[in-house]
Amino acid sequence: MSIIALLIILFIPWGLFGWLLIVKFTDYGYLNLYRDHLTILSKENQLIKNYLASDVAFIKIQDVAFHITFKDGYRFNCINLGMEKGYMEKLSQFNGKLKFFINENNIPVVDGKII
Repeated sequence: MSIIALLIILFIPWGLFGWLLIVKFTDYGYLNLYRDHLTILSKENQLIKNYLASDVAFIKIQDVAFHITFKDGYRFNCINLGMEKGYMEKLSQFNGKLKFFINENNIPVVDGKII
């Protein structure tokens, strides 16, 4: 019983600390894909970044997450974890658009884990 209590006592502070760091240093926004470029907008629809498809170095795809790395070093991580009404239809439509964007612009898809 003491080992379980010790694990709980050690896990809770580190879990809360990690959660606070993620919330504090993470920006949320929208990714819009077009035929030959993409835009990243803030939650208030203000432009954060605008890139041509040729500026994308590579994309990693893993389950419901993907990671885009640009040639200038900027990275964009996306985890599609919404549970609103109609979410599955929106996700399947977006995944189709993402695959079309990748194929249309010959963007390399690399192996690796998304962390």
